[in-house]
Amino acid sequence: MPKNQNWLRVDRLSLRFRVFVSLSVIFALPLPLRASLALPLSLALSMSLALPISVSLSLALPLPSLGEQPWTPQRARATLERARRLGREMSQKDTDELFAAAERMSYYDYIRESQEVLKLVCNSKYARAEHFCMLADSYSTTIGDIDANKVIQQHLNRAIKLDPKNSHAWNSLAEMATKDGDVKKALEYSNKAVDTGKSKPFELCHLTRAIILANLKRYKDALDCILLAEKDLPYRAEVYRVKASTLENLNRYDEAVTAYRHAYQLQKQDWTIYQIARCLDKAGKYKEAIAEVDTLIKLSPQDADAYRARSALKVKLKDINGAISDISKAIEQEPTTKSYQERARLYKQIGKNDLASKDEAAAHKIMDSPF
Repeated sequence: MPKNQNWLRVDRLSLRFRVFVSLSVIFALPLPLRASLALPLSLALSMSLALPISVSLSLALPLPSLGEQPWTPQRARATLERARRLGREMSQKDTDELFAAAERMSYYDYIRESQEVLKLVCNSKYARAEHFCMLADSYSTTIGDIDANKVIQQHLNRAIKLDPKNSHAWNSLAEMATKDGDVKKALEYSNKAVDTGKSKPFELCHLTRAIILANLKRYKDALDCILLAEKDLPYRAEVYRVKASTLENLNRYDEAVTAYRHAYQLQKQDWTIYQIARCLDKAGKYKEAIAEVDTLIKLSPQDADAYRARSALKVKLKDINGAISDISKAIEQEPTTKSYQERARLYKQIGKNDLASKDEAAAHKIMDSPF
């Protein structure tokens, strides 16, 4: 398979993996916070736990091969019709061609057609374990659906029956077990993915294992795995985000900042800038942390959370007036009970008790509101 298609397979089929990363973070959060996938920036800045997280599911996918004929709805339908005509009579050459076509259709977002072709490929006498893995991954957009998860499990079990040493299948089972909260089973499956693929492991298996170990707070072991994942996937931003969060949990903040910066160069996300600021905050480098939050504010001048975060950092530098200015901007954008209470506390520190009383009244008014 051409190198470009390998990149396609890793990126497109790992959508479920990126959902798995996000879900693994939910299990690591305190119970009251699990209801929300998006932590407020100011809240997260105060958290002591660094989480191996890929917040955004979007990822820059590789470009098609030079000279490749573009996929259109007509071409996708024609490919599906060809697969239906051949049915169980398709030859091994047909199977290989249709499998490759299904990968390309998935890349171009012809998900339904790709899935239907894969079903027919898996129903042929030349079906291989990798075909069933790809079919299981095609259900990524319906993850969380109990019926879909049963189908995914069935396809992965079929893949393992055909090839008990299929690293891809074991890795996918590890992802599912983590999503279900069974971390012990997830580690068992992940170990099999790594062990059975010693000669040529599935590209994501070291990254998956690193995340599972990090969720078990086995950070040193997780770091060993993520260093292997760096070799497997040097172009993947989430590798460096997981590496950074692992280093952060080991209190190696300077190294964590370097890893986060690398991740940001590969995939620019505001959330990564926040993570850099958090590490600098933990390292006591408040001025540098403020500079990072300044960048966030330039990118999103209406972001109330960024102003709250910068206010908290200015308090640590004993710049109370600067902190009040920032928390006031946050209140202008998003008046919340917590922000009013924080500004009231700051006003009291500089002796402006009358303004503090007004903010406390505003906070109570929001708390008492039925909306």
